[in-house]
Amino acid sequence: MIALAGLWPAPASANPSVIAILSAGVGMIGWAVLGDRAAGDERATLGFAAGGFDVVPNQNRDTANLATIEYTGSPLLWKLHPVAGAGATTDGALMAYGGIRLETWLTDHAFLHAGVAPSFYMRNGGKDLGAPLLLRTGVGAGVRFDDGSRLEVSFYHMSHAELFEDRNSAVETLRLGYTLPIADIW
Repeated sequence: MIALAGLWPAPASANPSVIAILSAGVGMIGWAVLGDRAAGDERATLGFAAGGFDVVPNQNRDTANLATIEYTGSPLLWKLHPVAGAGATTDGALMAYGGIRLETWLTDHAFLHAGVAPSFYMRNGGKDLGAPLLLRTGVGAGVRFDDGSRLEVSFYHMSHAELFEDRNSAVETLRLGYTLPIADIW
């Protein structure tokens, strides 16, 4: 009632992509605790991915292609891996991020992952996300081959969660990636 009277702002509605990512992340944590097959690969990897930027249809859609490079380290604690990466879109946007990634294994070769990372975003000619500091959350699934390389698909959401202004432009990305153990690269 206070919000209706204009004395207190109405709560922001959650983005459906965020709700889906958080729900999947909570499910993965449960699986990691109760059912993980512990077949994880503990080696650090370097990955390359390509996909779409701003793939979810909305009124402010500004779709572009995206290419990323990503380092995933050996677990620091439990199943939590450090992750750092950078990317660029075909319309000039640049991004860099660093955070954590939870990996949980369904079989000896199939895995799920969820991650969160503070991100720095430079718009250049790309989509206006309202601020250069963003939070990147996402989930994915993949398969590890016998040589340790991996093929995975990932879905990420990036936004500033209305921390810097009332308008919260967001973007979702869908990527297909391939990673190699770093020891195999050098």
